[in-house]
Amino acid sequence: MNVRQREAGMLVTKAFHCKAFNDAARTAEFVASTDVVDAYGEIVDQQSWQLGDFLKNPVILFAHQSRELPIGRARDVGVRTGQLECLIEFATEELNPKAEQVWKMLRAQYLRAVSVGFVPTNGRYEVRDGNEVWVWSGCVLKEISVTSVPANPEALAKMKAFFVGED
Repeated sequence: MNVRQREAGMLVTKAFHCKAFNDAARTAEFVASTDVVDAYGEIVDQQSWQLGDFLKNPVILFAHQSRELPIGRARDVGVRTGQLECLIEFATEELNPKAEQVWKMLRAQYLRAVSVGFVPTNGRYEVRDGNEVWVWSGCVLKEISVTSVPANPEALAKMKAFFVGED
């Protein structure tokens, strides 16, 4: 059994970026996952996401802190155009002061990414662009967090393009 096989069934986290904001509704649209090779040399098979558990309790955390109160809730979660996307509605300051702080940090572009926490059920090696990479599949989404440091190498590059109006 290799290291990757032993990791199946453990919580794994991956990060991605924000697409758009709606100040009146206190919402932000995010790409939460794609099939890009991340900093760990891994990929998540986007077509195999298992969303049922998460949709029953779609809380949004800050930095994967599951023992803290959530900072929001996810709406409209699904795989579209080959990537996991979600709309996050942030709690008010009255409900959770940390949510207000995170919301303001996102709007000011100090925070720019989300990270998914999931339990993979399967995986395999594949060759992509001449390199052997690990591909997780059957991933059970458990949580989505706003995070400071994303694992996905496209997260910050895409955020820069979004904020400066480049495509």
